[in-house]
Amino acid sequence: SAQEAHEAIRPTDLSRESVSSNEYDQKLYDLIRRRTLASQMSPAKLEKTTITISFGDKKLVFEAKGEVVIFDGFLRVYGGGKEELLPKIAANDKLTTHHIEARQTFARPPARFTEGSLVKKLEDLGIGRPSTYATIIDTIQTRGYAEKGMGEGEPRDVITIVYNGETVERDIIQEKTGSNKGKLLPTPSGELIADFLGSHFEQVVDYDFTANVEREFDLIAEDKLAKSDMLHAFYTPFHQLIEQSGGIDRSKVGANREVGIDPKTGKPITARFGRFGPMLQLGATDSEEKPQFAPMPRGARIETVTLDQALEMFKLPRLVGKTKEGEDIKANIGRFGPYIQIGKLFVSIKPEDPHTISLEKALELYDEKLKAEAAKNIADFGDGIKVLNG
Repeated sequence: SAQEAHEAIRPTDLSRESVSSNEYDQKLYDLIRRRTLASQMSPAKLEKTTITISFGDKKLVFEAKGEVVIFDGFLRVYGGGKEELLPKIAANDKLTTHHIEARQTFARPPARFTEGSLVKKLEDLGIGRPSTYATIIDTIQTRGYAEKGMGEGEPRDVITIVYNGETVERDIIQEKTGSNKGKLLPTPSGELIADFLGSHFEQVVDYDFTANVEREFDLIAEDKLAKSDMLHAFYTPFHQLIEQSGGIDRSKVGANREVGIDPKTGKPITARFGRFGPMLQLGATDSEEKPQFAPMPRGARIETVTLDQALEMFKLPRLVGKTKEGEDIKANIGRFGPYIQIGKLFVSIKPEDPHTISLEKALELYDEKLKAEAAKNIADFGDGIKVLNG
């Protein structure tokens, strides 16, 4: 099909083993050359052996597996295969126990997607094409539908039991669990949009529908389907869905939740979804006095944010101090994360906390920002006319 038609990357001269003095360039070339050579070689032949060890209960057995290379084939390009040799034993031999170690295990939920595993899933579902995968991955992050996790996980106790031939020892060790570092995590905005599309545009976001459209693209490329017929079949029902969506009550899209009452003002604090994602609101929308707004604390959700967390966010913006010129330095959290504001200048302070950032650190970041801005200005002609670098 058209999706499979991308030409492979191969060396122009297979006899050349070295092409660059740059370490990374050479590694990349070596990877391509080895794969090209291996693709033209015979399969390797391995002899695999499995030893089953029973101990009375036939339902419970131990297994030991090993393998040796009989014919290395393409493995010769990669330096041969790793042999795992087993001791010489015969059927029905009696074995002596020297060491047994049992370790507590836990059922694992499905793993979160990484960029690589998401691409693999898209391939399995027939969604997208090799040339569009990178764009898809970039778009869901750029638009704030998903973000890469940074959590290192939480420690948990694991029981181990060791038999050394004479005694049995029980121990508790710790391991980390729940790490989402480098994994793609749906944001509240992404979840809301996914729920909305799933409720009102179910057939459009259906996996099979998307895969069928990809197949129809191939049929069009092969002159087996008219483009106009395909577009008509798609847009007629799609346009009807668009018209129907115009009557959807926005207040019912994304649930609001009252977090509690502000002890100072007696006004309700509500967690809700705003234009740029989840947010907090102090005061009622229909009251004479305009409500105040604050961003959602990092890691909190509409369903889980607490009153204490919300009250802490309404302490922002926080006055950190003043510059040498006497200008106020205010710390806050905005759409793109924590920042300090000095006059009309905004300075990102990631990963600092706006609630605790010191005046010294704020001045340091402010000074770095001023230097960066000065380096950008090539010429200033007044009246807002500038020549900038970058």
